[in-house]
Amino acid sequence: RCWRDRHADNFAALIVVSLVLERGVIAIVGAIFTYEAEPAAIEAERFGVPLLTISTAEDITAIGPHIFRNGVTNAAQMKALVEHAMARAARAARVEAAAVRG
Repeated sequence: RCWRDRHADNFAALIVVSLVLERGVIAIVGAIFTYEAEPAAIEAERFGVPLLTISTAEDITAIGPHIFRNGVTNAAQMKALVEHAMARAARAARVEAAAVRG
């Protein structure tokens, strides 16, 4: 079991290299933010080690077949937010129309 965290994009990539070469890990779960997930994913893919991230980066999985995202992209979040707002507005309009007809 390993736990390391820092606020540096290259640090995440260095951790991946360290985990693979020094600890012999066979998979990595982590790299949350885009600034750390992309460099980490590049290194994980280079070693053929699966990496699971919750980064919102749209194209993080395009880095390679060993990179997986279990998170919602910014575009998907925005789409859901707009759909929810539109549904609420439509519902409010129906309630108001019914009250006017009353």
